[in-house]
Amino acid sequence: MKPRSGLYGLVSWPPEAAARWIEDFQRRHGVVGFGPPHLNLRSPFEWEGDPATLAEKVRAALSGARPVLVRGTGWHRFPTTLFLGIEQTPELYDLHARLMQIGGEAYAGLDHSKYVPHVTVALGVLPWYQQTLWTRALRETPPELNWTVDRLTLTREDSAELIELEEFRFDGDSE
Repeated sequence: MKPRSGLYGLVSWPPEAAARWIEDFQRRHGVVGFGPPHLNLRSPFEWEGDPATLAEKVRAALSGARPVLVRGTGWHRFPTTLFLGIEQTPELYDLHARLMQIGGEAYAGLDHSKYVPHVTVALGVLPWYQQTLWTRALRETPPELNWTVDRLTLTREDSAELIELEEFRFDGDSE
């Protein structure tokens, strides 16, 4: 039987208080992201092989990785997307580069030099609502979005949900 292909991700979860604030903002403004608030350390990617093999590759890529401090940079936007930016540091890009070693086909091609670290707040914002949402967002002060990334979660998208498959600590162990 051929392994099921899927869209996978490697994410870090922000602090609980920040995640709750983002979810509250989404409810109040009638917008959604994709799954719970998270920082993609690699853009979602297709993996045709066995998930256990993918987990082995992630473990190998993280061997010797050191924790990375990430810091929020406030509100930003792309067309149809509102997000909280994350400071672009050499340490964060080094971690991203490690994760590119595992292979798989990037879904949207937003890796390497196109990688923009962020936590999505609103995805698929309709054109007529974009400026209104931006104006409303600028009136609100997001919580401090600083945390230490010392573990990653391998996820798979399934029916518009993020399913957590395995957590990897930077010491090479997984839970």
